[in-house]
Amino acid sequence: MADLRASGSTLLAERIATLSPAKRRLLRERMAPRPRSGSDMLAGQLAALGISHVYTITGVPIDRALACCAARGIRLIGVRDQRSAALMALAQNYHAGRLAAAVMVSAGPAVTNVATAIHTAQANCWPLLVIGGCAASDLRGMGEFQELDGAALFASIAKSSVRVPSLAALPRILAQACATATSGRPGPVYLDVPSDVLQASADDGVVIEQLPACSAPLPNPAAVRRAAELLAAAKRPLMVIGKGVRWSEPCAELARLADVIGIPFVASPMGRGFLPDTHPRCCNALRSQVLGEADVVLLLGARLDWTFRFGSELSPNAMLIQVDIEAQEIGRNVAAAVGIVADVREALRQLLAQLEGLRADVRDPDWIAGLQRRRDERQRQLAAAAAQVQPPLLPLGLIAELGKVLPEDAICILDGATILAAGQQLLPALRAASRYTPGSNGCLGSGIPFAIGAKLQAPQRLVVAVCGDLAVGFSLMELETAARYGLPIVVVIANNQGPFGLNKQQRFYPPGHPDRVAACLPEIRYEQMCVALGGHGEFVDRPEQFRGAWERALASGKPACINVIVDPYAPYPGRD
Repeated sequence: MADLRASGSTLLAERIATLSPAKRRLLRERMAPRPRSGSDMLAGQLAALGISHVYTITGVPIDRALACCAARGIRLIGVRDQRSAALMALAQNYHAGRLAAAVMVSAGPAVTNVATAIHTAQANCWPLLVIGGCAASDLRGMGEFQELDGAALFASIAKSSVRVPSLAALPRILAQACATATSGRPGPVYLDVPSDVLQASADDGVVIEQLPACSAPLPNPAAVRRAAELLAAAKRPLMVIGKGVRWSEPCAELARLADVIGIPFVASPMGRGFLPDTHPRCCNALRSQVLGEADVVLLLGARLDWTFRFGSELSPNAMLIQVDIEAQEIGRNVAAAVGIVADVREALRQLLAQLEGLRADVRDPDWIAGLQRRRDERQRQLAAAAAQVQPPLLPLGLIAELGKVLPEDAICILDGATILAAGQQLLPALRAASRYTPGSNGCLGSGIPFAIGAKLQAPQRLVVAVCGDLAVGFSLMELETAARYGLPIVVVIANNQGPFGLNKQQRFYPPGHPDRVAACLPEIRYEQMCVALGGHGEFVDRPEQFRGAWERALASGKPACINVIVDPYAPYPGRD
């Protein structure tokens, strides 16, 4: 190969020597290194780091950087709101299992608009890269238009928040940002890029930096051995699967623990689907009960935060085995008998190897058999509660109708308190990374943006967002984004006249109160808004209408909205 290169260089030199002086001068000018702008370097670095999509709203000072991204083959997704842009990128990254999408916003208010999504990324431990434009470095503190210190603003809610000081530092800082967002426990990273950095120029020779992937800590062998001993001796063992398993996706290992070792399990809202809800060992319908009955609990990528009532549901005598990539999570809120700081998949591989030699028939057979009987009874109760045939539909009734038509491989997003509670109880999650909720901070309005991000990453999959009518109002205009990009997502609205229907209005305000503070106007025609934005609309106010509306929505090939009137006085769907 070296000989070929040498001979090629000799041949080129010989050909150049035959040219006239004027042609040689012109050739030298064309072959000389050309200065590259900061905008082009930013785009080139994003492409080199594997970013395939950038969500954005065009503006100063990022316009040229966006054009450079397009020239590099990065797909630009122009949206209607910066908050939605970042939520879309979050969903795409979650489905991809890596940092596939980034966000680029202009200065000032455009930067503050992404704060909610950055907080959502932090709370959910999802990777996110946000690049914000800002005023030139030499104008800081002078009152420049839309001047804002974004790096300081996001320091408390981002995994890292940095201002890029110079063009020379840009490749290194950007590569480090991507590594930080994805290493260990994933999270959001924010970069402030001043306009003078984007407009500066440098020679072609600037290196595009690629940092090596950070390896996860290896499980402590003694801790794994102790965990295996506890599980082997447990009479009533239980697995708790959290959304943190997404990043190692240990589906085979989880299945072996459930099928071969025989351990029942519950899952957090977004930990569902890594083992299907239809699995005979699944106890999600009995979550509070089974957590209180287990004597050994294996916590996998789940946090004992408000989602699990800070661990208060666990029996005081239960032995906790906690596996998490983040050392600071071990023992938070509930002391762990064994803590394993490692990638969940690797920890489970080693745990299963230890369990093979420790199998003991000490399980409580009555408890194991009783779990399935109680679960089946709970499911019958929920089905009966959803079976109301008189309009309007109950929230559980809407979920029951959706369950009859939803394909097994659909990606389903739940957005809104009432419909989220109903969906969690009655709509099974059957595949990994196919159930989305707002996550740990309960961000309303994530449904449509999550659906768009998921659809862009998985165009062959049906993507459905089931939203409350309050939640859908945060991002309804993004249906135009879906129409513009040809994304046939389906949005099903549970229209119950506001947050928790009319129950909050009645509870907190006296009869005859002149203002609907906690309630929307009745029967708003959201589906007509979808049609106006380039999509397909359906209105449903009777149970028997739903299937036809669903079939027409899918057949339209457009983003579709099915506006379903739901009983505004229905009680909040309770848990076990």
